[in-house]
Amino acid sequence: MPAVTRLDPKDIFTPKEWAPIAKRSSWRGLMLVAGAWGLIFAAGAMFVIWPNPLTYVIAVMLIGARQLGLAILMHDAAHGALHSNMAVNNWVGEWLCAAPVGARLGSYRDYHLKHHRFTEQPEDPDLALSAPFPISRKSLWRKVVRDLTGQTFIKQRGAQLFGGRKAGEVVNASTGHFLLTNAILFGALALAGYWWAYPALWIVPMATWLPLVTRLRNIAEHACVGAQEHPLTHARTTLANPLERLFIAPYWVHYHAEHHAFMHVPCYRLTRLHQALMDKGYWSKVKFAPSYAAVLISDIPAFIRENTRVLAPSHIPELSLYLADDAVALWQLTEEQLGELGLPPPFWAFAWAGGQALARYVLDHREIVEGKHVLDVASGSGLVAIAAMKAGAASALAVDIDAFAAHAATLNAELNAVVVATSDIDPVGKPTDADIILVGDLFYDRDLAPRVLDWLIAQQNAGKAVLIGDPGRTYLPRDKLEQIAAYDIPVTRALEDAEIKRAAVWRLR
Repeated sequence: MPAVTRLDPKDIFTPKEWAPIAKRSSWRGLMLVAGAWGLIFAAGAMFVIWPNPLTYVIAVMLIGARQLGLAILMHDAAHGALHSNMAVNNWVGEWLCAAPVGARLGSYRDYHLKHHRFTEQPEDPDLALSAPFPISRKSLWRKVVRDLTGQTFIKQRGAQLFGGRKAGEVVNASTGHFLLTNAILFGALALAGYWWAYPALWIVPMATWLPLVTRLRNIAEHACVGAQEHPLTHARTTLANPLERLFIAPYWVHYHAEHHAFMHVPCYRLTRLHQALMDKGYWSKVKFAPSYAAVLISDIPAFIRENTRVLAPSHIPELSLYLADDAVALWQLTEEQLGELGLPPPFWAFAWAGGQALARYVLDHREIVEGKHVLDVASGSGLVAIAAMKAGAASALAVDIDAFAAHAATLNAELNAVVVATSDIDPVGKPTDADIILVGDLFYDRDLAPRVLDWLIAQQNAGKAVLIGDPGRTYLPRDKLEQIAAYDIPVTRALEDAEIKRAAVWRLR
């Protein structure tokens, strides 16, 4: 197959904007390498000074994550981004990053650049890592157990030493540099009187925590991404919190969509690149995950199918959605099974009155969206975006900060034989290239309502059309709106205060 599409920075950034993003430092990469090794030795020293089970577990996690960090910095070296001098870049990348964790920079570079050239295509050498997904939760936890008990390490290192590698398992068959650097490490620890630290504080992290966090990264970055032509859809960015960056994904590797689009940008510039892309409205292109913890729910579509039924919304009989048959039961199930991960209630499982009114209006007035690019804000099930596509929209982006909603919208779009793009980035306050913005049931929160209103007014002033579907939620700014249609929507009393809800479609005055 042909190579994937590439982005030219000149098509997005001015030379003045791009220069500080692409600039390579002669010292920052070296400081990151030194910092990785410093944290490795500091974590080991913590256990030596305060030996107990808790400090040992923390040390193993920190060291395993920094071993991954060394691999990430080797990855930067493979792109020539670790140091501005290529000789220094290659030496440091090989001897201080790659070799200690069992890799070889040269062979990794060839392998990895092919991954970038053919991402998610049959020629992609990393396809075997993401292709099996989605998998069941039981299957995922079996893999987690194999990682933490050293089985994955033994299998992969055995293949590296004795042959029999499978695609995607081990990149490098050569072991000479690995054995040499590890012999030096062991010798130095032995001379210091801590020979036991090599197996306990170097090999154990490499055999347990490193395989696990590598797996979590692979899942988060490439599993079930649904890559499309645009380069920012070729990988997923994970909105990692500080603890996840410390123990799972160091050195900005969680900005993976940005890296795939601009692979030669140094890792220490990825935060700046990310923000620049967000400021220019490219948030709508990027696939996001809310956290690495959410990766543990490995098959969200299966969860949705298992806990909903295919039903027609009460006022939109021509469409079908995965909806909760028992609102209270699903709400409780979500709190029990998903609340631990900080995920919001399942708003995506219900066809709310405001969304139904807006979808009905769009379907009955096709000219509003026909041939246009539509942004559905707080999309939930994706009903309004789907209605827009059915009415002839050129494209529809369903946006909801709940990551489950993106999966629900995708499944529901498939039910209705349309294609809807999704995002879980909050669009409020950000630019958009949409022609028309559709907002359903979003004026229920005192703090959120004025933010949304100000943004919608700004978008209308910028030439965007804006329509709002709402049944008269508490913070609906009626004085700023003009009603253009109203419908009586049958709803469930378990969610609303009546069995029939009067919902209207509004436009800004």
